[in-house]
Amino acid sequence: MTDEIRVKVNSYGPERPLALVYFDPVSGKKKAKSAGTNDWREAERLAGELERELRAGRHAPPSKVTWGQFIERYTQEKLAALRPASRKSALASLRRVERILNPDRLCKVNAAALSRFQSELRKSGVKETTVARHLRHIKAALRWAERQGMLTKAP
Repeated sequence: MTDEIRVKVNSYGPERPLALVYFDPVSGKKKAKSAGTNDWREAERLAGELERELRAGRHAPPSKVTWGQFIERYTQEKLAALRPASRKSALASLRRVERILNPDRLCKVNAAALSRFQSELRKSGVKETTVARHLRHIKAALRWAERQGMLTKAP
């Protein structure tokens, strides 16, 4: 199947950037991704890189898992096995992320968002030990989401 993956360069108009067109190996659907350039040589180079990533299985589109779905699954599948105090602390950290960052999708909780979260906590006068505790809980939750296939890479 990996030999069947081909990425082609396509033009959708003279003023528009070239597109990289391929069939998604997972869903089998035709996908188009902007090359971000009008230069055919550059687009061909990008097509080759994308083709290598698809064949190696490294390319993954952003996750469409909502924040609510993530919280629900994490609570039922992971936190249910923890002691009540640990469960309460982890949920408090995740609620704090929700209150400060208000992410609608799990993939929006990235390194930049967590940095902003950290600075907002410090601005509000939260102790460093509490900031560290929140970040530990968030890190554990995001790594769990990565292992479950909800995220391609945890920040």
